[in-house]
Amino acid sequence: MNQAGGVNCTGRGVAPRGAARLAVGRGQRGFTLLEMILVVSIILLLLSTLIVLAASAHVESQKVATRQLIEGVESALDSFYQRQGKYPDIALDPKVLPAPGAVSREDVQLAMLYIYLTDQWYGNCMPSVSESVTERLPEVTDTGRNYKGYSYLVDAWRNAIRFVAFDPQALQPEGEWPAASKGKLNNERRKWALNGGRPLVWSLGPDGKGWSLAAVRSTGTGTAEELRDLFYKPLDDATSDNADNISNFRDVPLNCLPVAQ
Repeated sequence: MNQAGGVNCTGRGVAPRGAARLAVGRGQRGFTLLEMILVVSIILLLLSTLIVLAASAHVESQKVATRQLIEGVESALDSFYQRQGKYPDIALDPKVLPAPGAVSREDVQLAMLYIYLTDQWYGNCMPSVSESVTERLPEVTDTGRNYKGYSYLVDAWRNAIRFVAFDPQALQPEGEWPAASKGKLNNERRKWALNGGRPLVWSLGPDGKGWSLAAVRSTGTGTAEELRDLFYKPLDDATSDNADNISNFRDVPLNCLPVAQ
């Protein structure tokens, strides 16, 4: 028989091959343009959600890493105090000025902190510091010292880790205070107590804005209440530059501090 169509051995008619293919094609239906747009939109929505979640997880991991670094710095400062009987003094000679277009005095001071915590001379209180948490200064000179290449500690956003210790004399027994300084030292002792007797260590957070060393040190003539306002009040304001700062600040209640004099 003709393969294009005819009668089989049972006597029944056989449809031509082309006709069979045509019948199958009529039973199928392709996507409409609207359906394709809907599918693509769903895929894009899922992708955007995944991107947002991934970015959020990345920022959170950066915060965790920075908190761990701050805890490491605090532990190293405790070790330094136990060995040296004092916290690092990162004050600079007033003649030390940054080279034009270089770094700030604050960055040089924080490089000095790194030296105190990692140098063998001071007990190597913070050994095995990863390069991922350090940066190096460009050339900064004073009357005879070149600070080029000095390292300083940085957070996950490459901003310097800040550090402030108040008057160490306030940590001594009150009976050893000079009579003329008792009022000032009592206030300094309240500031130490505000943070549980620890130096202040902080990161500027993801936005790179917040408390500077100068701002914190300017409270040296203020009260513990003013210091607490500086540290804690901005944390309740989402629009504040300090809102995303990461620190070791302890919210010790004011009524638990030594009595003001």
